[in-house]
Amino acid sequence: MTDVDTALGAARTAIDAFVVSAERCASVWTVPRAPGKWSPSQVTEHVARALEESAKVARGEVSQFPTLWRPLRWLLRMVFFNRVLGGVRFPNGKTAKALDPVRGPATVAEGRSRLEAALIVFDHACRMSLLGCMDTCLSLNA
Repeated sequence: MTDVDTALGAARTAIDAFVVSAERCASVWTVPRAPGKWSPSQVTEHVARALEESAKVARGEVSQFPTLWRPLRWLLRMVFFNRVLGGVRFPNGKTAKALDPVRGPATVAEGRSRLEAALIVFDHACRMSLLGCMDTCLSLNA
């Protein structure tokens, strides 16, 4: 199994666990947990949008993610991203406007479909990007 297969499998596992958690809160699906916070539905939409924008990045397309100066990207990865991947809680902050949903899927079932569709797009883009890199490497070595 390749690193891409492992990473995409982990993404699938995370989405599945997310959906199981979402099903437990179906009674409050569209209710924010506190004033100014997102509902489970909005969180679902945010995750789906992030997957779709990540797919654009993998395809080399322009995405709605903010473009940062390269040294600043490195610093943010070290301070923020790696901490989150290590299991540390997300710090408070704002998201990019394009990833800030006003509302999300109306039901948990629609949320599951939305996430699964976004994951398929992301999975496909990552695999196509990997194949493109492999083709480039092969042509450079030929």
